Amino acid sequence: IYVQTNNEGQTANVTIPAAAAKAIATAAAASGGETVLSVYKGGVGAWINGVHITTRLIKGDYPDYKKLIPDINCMGYIEVNREELLGALTRASIAVSSETNRLLRLSVEEDGHLNISANGATMNAGGAVECNLVGFDLAGAKLAMNATYLLQAVKADDEDETVKLYPHNGTHLLLANGVETQLIMGIRVRG
Repeated sequence: IYVQTNNEGQTANVTIPAAAAKAIATAAAASGGETVLSVYKGGVGAWINGVHITTRLIKGDYPDYKKLIPDINCMGYIEVNREELLGALTRASIAVSSETNRLLRLSVEEDGHLNISANGATMNAGGAVECNLVGFDLAGAKLAMNATYLLQAVKADDEDETVKLYPHNGTHLLLANGVETQLIMGIRVRG
């Protein structure tokens, strides 16, 4: 991709919406031809084989994600079979009926099982999934997560047979494979 600026040899660091970046990358990959990006005040334009895509700039600096996501090399994790986890999450998310309360509770049991339950009348709807605890003692760890977000994150990681879940401070969960790390924010609940 060739980036065009007003001054020859000048680089431009800009932040654009993720949907626009994906559209530009998809169109550029499909075209096989030259892609020219032009940065101007307030926006970015992309010319790809006669097609022009424009988008606005996001003002301000993007937060440093490295400060938001802890170093997983210093954390213990829960390793779970991906298909078993998907099944349990799917069963539990069906039991969560309200669109406004999609709460699932995850708890690591002493016997090495990850218990997934729906918040409401139908408890333990997801059941227990056998897991391997690696690193720090994670038995007793508890998290409350949005069912939709957690299910989407596990589905997105379709390359590996196992999923590595890194509970962090009881507030959020990191889901990692060899390529990427996803941060899923937890839900604070009482009791």
